[in-house]
Parts: sequence; C-alpha cells; structure tokens
Amino acid sequence: MRRMPLALWALVIAAFAMGADEFVVAGVVEEIAGALDVSIGAVGLFESAYAIGVASC
Repeated sequence: MRRMPLALWALVIAAFAMGADEFVVAGVVEEIAGALDVSIGAVGLFESAYAIGVASC
C-alpha cells in the first residue's frame, strides 16, 4: 500500500481546519455579538464575508 505524501496530509488538515472554522463560529454567534456589542445579524454578515473570502481563494 502506498503512503500519502506529507504535503498532501498538510493540505487535508488545512482544508479540514478551514471548513470546521465555519461551523465553530456558527455555534458562538451570540457570544461574539455580545462581546463586540453588535447585533447577531452583523456577526452573521461578518462570518459570511469571511466564508466568501475563503471560497474565492
């Protein structure tokens, strides 16, 4: 059985981390809104802007 190159493992881990980041932030939107003293909708827009930036790269 062939082993996967280290660089490929690094790409897999990076893709997982960037994808998981979207779901982690979605669970703490209320806390972020409270800490920044903004509305929940504003935090959602910030998260959407980040997701669009990540997807466009």
